[in-house]
Amino acid sequence: MNFSKKIASRWIPAVSAACFFIFAGTAEAQSINSANTSLEFQKDKTVLQYSINSLAVINGLGGDENGDQKLDEKELSSINHRFEEWIEDSLVLEKNGEEQSGEIEKLQLGQNGDGQTISLSFIYPVFSEGDNISINDGILTDDQSHLYHYSNQLTVMRNSEKSEATLKGANRDWGMAMTPVQQEQSIQTANADEKTKEAEETNNKSQFSSWIFYVLGGAIISGIVFVLRKQMRKP
Repeated sequence: MNFSKKIASRWIPAVSAACFFIFAGTAEAQSINSANTSLEFQKDKTVLQYSINSLAVINGLGGDENGDQKLDEKELSSINHRFEEWIEDSLVLEKNGEEQSGEIEKLQLGQNGDGQTISLSFIYPVFSEGDNISINDGILTDDQSHLYHYSNQLTVMRNSEKSEATLKGANRDWGMAMTPVQQEQSIQTANADEKTKEAEETNNKSQFSSWIFYVLGGAIISGIVFVLRKQMRKP
């Protein structure tokens, strides 16, 4: 009995520590390989911005010369071309099945909570109604351990509409059809606003007419009362 307790006292802490490092390693991998993408359809252009934790970039491309697990502007400039090529080759935007080439607008460091991020923005032309737009995320797909610990939160904005999707694991494809629904809604909204404005103008006119009638009616009654009183005072 004492021997069993002795064995248990040695193994339980060891097993607990092993479990801790396993789960901690999994959580760290998920945190390191987190990304965000925003796709905004504007009137004169389409803007795509991709942002990823800098630790994932350091693990893949290096650049952390002082070993502080972060990148400063100088360190980022040493790997910026490789980073741009990595994102351009791996994050693909297509229109009607054809890959689109975007113009790189800016590369910058940012902050997301306690973690540092690197963001890259692309400018694309305006897309038309009837176009089928799709995104394929091939970031970190060359390693199975990275494949299932990577998550990209996608946010799409068009006019006043906003939608979200999560690209992760082996499911890295997203798509939408550029329908004219938004334009019809804009027309309906404009018509509704016009009708509301007309109703308000009609109501204002009605209130003004009522006020005029009230004032004139009061003046006439006051005149009649004045005349009657004057007549009554005559001998």
